[in-house]
Amino acid sequence: MNKQQDYIGEITLSVSKTYFYSLFLLIPIIIFFCTPYIVIWGADLINYWSVTIARYKSNFILSGFLYDIFRNLFWILMILISGILMHELLHGFIWIFFTKKGFRSLSFGIMKPDLAPYIHCCEPLPVNAYRIGIIMPGIVLGIFPSIFGIITGNFKIFIFGFFFTWAASGDFTVLWLIRHLRPPVMVQDHPELVGCLILKENKLTEKTKQKK
Repeated sequence: MNKQQDYIGEITLSVSKTYFYSLFLLIPIIIFFCTPYIVIWGADLINYWSVTIARYKSNFILSGFLYDIFRNLFWILMILISGILMHELLHGFIWIFFTKKGFRSLSFGIMKPDLAPYIHCCEPLPVNAYRIGIIMPGIVLGIFPSIFGIITGNFKIFIFGFFFTWAASGDFTVLWLIRHLRPPVMVQDHPELVGCLILKENKLTEKTKQKK
């Protein structure tokens, strides 16, 4: 595929800019989610940790303490890895419904700088379909669990949702950057950077006529 022939431009972020925006968005995410949780469940959370610390102080056994630490770290690592994989799979799951080749239109890989997994869609997508695929992991893995944790007081689910809301910061940033694109614009996921390529108008017209 020749980028110069098919595309008029791109809306992308480098890895360094993605990290910068993630740090920037961390502040409103903390305010929006942590504030209601602390207001509603702060006393219970303090009581839980007070009891836990007191239990270890009164009956401190080094082997048991270390076992609990390593066990919890193991499960945290497994949950994070599973969540990261689910994040990428959700992108692809949405996009395959808007492609001709379906699952075969997706490619999988690992970004070398930070060993992060990614899914890339090799076919052009309607801009709104691209938006849905971009936002879905942040909603399913981030916002919904965070709200559920706030309502129920479940700290573990809340932390899971909080982390994966923050993990979707790059997706939220791309969503903001493409806010001016309107249907029937077609875009394609960028193969190397965070963001997308914008299809040329003549290519868009050809595809629209073919559909008719």
